[in-house]
Amino acid sequence: MAIADYFQKLFGRNNQALPSPNGTQVGGRIGYPSKAGYLANVEHGFNRNPVVAACVGVYASTLNEPPLAAMYDDGTINRNHPVSLLFRKPNPRMGQAEFWQIVWTYLAISGNAYIVKVRSAMGNIVELYPYSDAHVAPLLNDLGWVYAYRYQSGNITQDWPAEDVIHIQNPAYRDPVNMHKGVSPISVAWDKINTYNELQATIYSLVASNAIPSGILSAPGDVPISQVESLRAQLRKRKDANGKDRTDAIVLGNGMSYQQMGLDAQKLQAIETTQELETAICGAFRIHPAVVLTSAGLARSTYNNLASAYQEYTTLTRVPFWNALEEQLESGLRKEFPDVQLAFDTSEVQALQPDAATIEAQTLQQFTANIITLNEARATLKYEDVENGDVFAYEQQPAGGFGAFTAPEPEAKQAVETNADPIESVEGRKVKWHEPEAVKYWQKQEDVILKAAEATQADVAEVMKRVERAVMKQVKADHFVGVNKMVKAPEDAINIADLVRQFIAANEATQEALRTQIIEMTLESVGGDLTQVQSLTDQIRDEQIRKSTENMKESLNTAKKDVARVLEANAGKPAAEVQKSLLEKFTEMQTSRAKMIAVTTCKAQATVVQRKTVERVNARETDPKRKVVQVWLSQRDSDVRKTHKDLDGEWIEEGETFDQFVSGAGEGPGLGEPQEAINCRCTLRPVRRSRVQERN
Repeated sequence: MAIADYFQKLFGRNNQALPSPNGTQVGGRIGYPSKAGYLANVEHGFNRNPVVAACVGVYASTLNEPPLAAMYDDGTINRNHPVSLLFRKPNPRMGQAEFWQIVWTYLAISGNAYIVKVRSAMGNIVELYPYSDAHVAPLLNDLGWVYAYRYQSGNITQDWPAEDVIHIQNPAYRDPVNMHKGVSPISVAWDKINTYNELQATIYSLVASNAIPSGILSAPGDVPISQVESLRAQLRKRKDANGKDRTDAIVLGNGMSYQQMGLDAQKLQAIETTQELETAICGAFRIHPAVVLTSAGLARSTYNNLASAYQEYTTLTRVPFWNALEEQLESGLRKEFPDVQLAFDTSEVQALQPDAATIEAQTLQQFTANIITLNEARATLKYEDVENGDVFAYEQQPAGGFGAFTAPEPEAKQAVETNADPIESVEGRKVKWHEPEAVKYWQKQEDVILKAAEATQADVAEVMKRVERAVMKQVKADHFVGVNKMVKAPEDAINIADLVRQFIAANEATQEALRTQIIEMTLESVGGDLTQVQSLTDQIRDEQIRKSTENMKESLNTAKKDVARVLEANAGKPAAEVQKSLLEKFTEMQTSRAKMIAVTTCKAQATVVQRKTVERVNARETDPKRKVVQVWLSQRDSDVRKTHKDLDGEWIEEGETFDQFVSGAGEGPGLGEPQEAINCRCTLRPVRRSRVQERN
């Protein structure tokens, strides 16, 4: 015996004990379920049962959330790998999200999905198409292994080699008799689904019969034929306006009685039974009933419970399902990409992202407890280190918050030279001011706004730095070679909602100081009292935050578009050139644009706070003459835009806007259309209506 044969006998495969998958291709054994089985699941499960339909919908709309991509050896996502690009656009008819939505729908309905590879003339995979058990089934050899897949639709029949099909099985259930097939949750919960359907049909039948269950009519003696005909007519079903069978109420006579035989809704315990069946069906899909919004889930749920249920569904169902599919897909692509490692990019999954507010609160708590240093806290919150920041909280000198300014220390009140009557004359809707008084007022408000804008500029610049870090990180992570080859464009890394929330939190002290001083100025101007607005300061604050949030969203959307334009202009260029162009744009965003945004935002806040304060004063005034109107007051220099020079002195009642004078001027400086609001330095002066009327 040759030495090779000896070792083969000693260590090699025993073909008798372990049969090879490469058996005889008999072609007659086709796996199930068949098309009829697939359609039965659709008809009795998806079409008739709302719980099943909801579960299938949850699968389709949530399991398709993360994109599939290849990985580098270090475990990071390689978005430019051929497999990543292939799944990004599987075929000309659908994108990746829709592709996976279809696959997960098939897996929910029948437990199987078949991804068919379309090859180029060179044999490379160029397109992928999903199919279901309705049209595709495995062909088994004589040893029970798949050697091909058969497609059949009407008169069309094709056999596809096994290497041209990626067979995906439902990760939760495998057929214990045919392990090459997946099993649908519908099949697992078949009895529960049918019971639910029958229960709903019974309830519907009761409703259609005026909630009267079946029973026996009894009479003490012979019943006249006329009464028999009357009963027959009453029991005869009729069609309602919707074509549904209905039964009218029955009128009995001659001592007749009715004995109930069937069960009514109460005796059926319909609510409890329905909720039990809902729970069982959702359990087969491995989805918490609250996620599907069933009565069983909502009966015991609060908002927090719903969030917890969705988190549970993500960690116990979605993540394991994604992990299982990664292995199945790697196996299906092993011939073309033998060493590829695939992963669903869960950094795209919102439910798996850490809660920013919780992280911030925990970090601040650790810092104030002297567990971590200032720079460690800043690193956790994704801020850059600061000089001399390796200190604990107890080592710091008391200081104002980051980027904030505090209201100045109260000064001794001095007699203020004010013109008792700031209005020189009025003609129609046009006020002419005593100039010294006009200059004095807008200068005072300008000082308040510029001081707020200085601190706000630092907060805006910090937001733009975060935008820069997010975009540049995305560019580097993607090994950028041009926007047309990327799965996710770098500008998509800009999370506007998170950035706005961080800005509002950082800018809180600045907003409070601005609000306080504008309220005081407004009341002083009209001779009002702080008690007139004290009960509504929270509403004024909320309106101020809403406007600030709106402005920052617009600014960040503009920044996002600017990044997209830079990327488009540099498409195909080396990564170094792209990064250089982006850095130039970000430098501008963090300097001149940050200043413009800060001034515009603070101006808009001042206008909103003043308007809400005036509304509150007017609400408490019963004398129409003492109501307050708002008069446009422009700055007296050559930089004032022409439309705002024309607006100077125009006044509006509460509820009116300056659009009646200049299109797009809105409710005042900093508001309205961008061409009128951006970088506006004008202000509004509130005055009593009596002063306007007396001078008109």
